[in-house]
Amino acid sequence: MNDFQGRLKNIFLIYILLLITFSFLLIPNNDSYSYLSWSQNLQLSYFDGPPMIAYAIRLFTTFFGNSTLAINLTGVFVALLSALVITQIIKTLTDNSKMGLAVALLWITYPFITRYLFLNVTYDALETLFNLLVLLFALKYIKFRQIKYIYCIGIAAGCLLLSKYSGIISLSALIGYFIFKRELRPIFKSYHFYLSILICIIIFMPVIIWNYEHNWASFLFQLKYHVWGNQAKVSKANDIHGIMKVWYYIGNGVIGSLVAYWVILIYLFTKKQLANKIKQIPYTQKLMLDLILTLIIAIFLFWFILSPFCRVNIIYMLYFTTLVIIFAGYWLLQYNYTRAILFIILISATISIVKLAKYSIVPSDNVTFKQNTIDKKVKSYSPFNEYINKRISQKKN
Repeated sequence: MNDFQGRLKNIFLIYILLLITFSFLLIPNNDSYSYLSWSQNLQLSYFDGPPMIAYAIRLFTTFFGNSTLAINLTGVFVALLSALVITQIIKTLTDNSKMGLAVALLWITYPFITRYLFLNVTYDALETLFNLLVLLFALKYIKFRQIKYIYCIGIAAGCLLLSKYSGIISLSALIGYFIFKRELRPIFKSYHFYLSILICIIIFMPVIIWNYEHNWASFLFQLKYHVWGNQAKVSKANDIHGIMKVWYYIGNGVIGSLVAYWVILIYLFTKKQLANKIKQIPYTQKLMLDLILTLIIAIFLFWFILSPFCRVNIIYMLYFTTLVIIFAGYWLLQYNYTRAILFIILISATISIVKLAKYSIVPSDNVTFKQNTIDKKVKSYSPFNEYINKRISQKKN
């Protein structure tokens, strides 16, 4: 086991060093440039969404200038914080502080996660971080029943809504779970719960004020257009109708991005030892595991119900993917499949590094890259700039 821990630490350090190195080279996605422009014009909120991503990028541009490096380091920093929270979630679940790093590495090296945290530095990364913090404090409350965790949930929930509106889905599922579980219902009789909600609302107040001053423009945009219309354009799925929208949701999102982890979970849950493993789990730990499973099911079902109408793709919902990896990672540890964990991490890390190398040379959007980087609106540290510029010019000619 000590050898396993030693390997995990070495892999983690090497991978983080590589991510920092790629921060100098990686060409951000066009969405990241949009949020960079937000950070240059700070407001209480924005038409397209809440302001937390703008504040985060502004923090890094203050130290690293108006550059691709600042954008990329924002993604690295948020990912590291999220990985740290995952280690604490596993520690809370298992009482084993050494096992958290394994699941954190399964998460941070997963190619889908790497791409959408470092290539697309958007509010999805911050939504995932604060969703994880809400989950961590909820698990700690279930385990220790200490009042301080009720307030921690309220603070994290406020920051979550300040990051992305869709955080309301997981928060609703969390409240629903506490209502459903009789042993957790006493929280609703405590004034601390309602003070926590008040704290959440106060943190979210800048967005409410901005929307009030702008005729609720951001809320109306999200409800009337973004989900129902814009998502179809982003996903290039304008030509699908009826039941095919549902297949688009399941096929591209669930099967496409997470097929490896579905296979792992199916394998683990068909093993003969499963019943004994479940019997050995303390009741409080079962409550915590049930919460994670409830969140997975709730997020999936919410968008599944909407999928016939809005052509939604769950691959953009990083928190759903994160929960599945945490859940699968927990069970891999329960079966003590350390070799399998190392194998998955190494394969995932290799694929992720190859993808990051690709997007250090080939921009995902030539036009946006040229407008922002080649034309000197945003400073880039990448040595490939001249090469990329020539290729873009050749394609135009």
